[in-house]
Amino acid sequence: MFMLVALLQQAPTQPDDLTLNWVILAVLLVIAAILGVIVVKRRMREQDDDYDI
Repeated sequence: MFMLVALLQQAPTQPDDLTLNWVILAVLLVIAAILGVIVVKRRMREQDDDYDI
């Protein structure tokens, strides 16, 4: 988290340079996708456990 803060503080102040914003957005989307896959796998595993009883 501290690395992200340091990166944001070093970001250029030009409003035209949106590259950093796109990179941060892409990283957040990847994290959200990974967490979504983990949640779906756990829910599928819970449903399988319910059928075993």
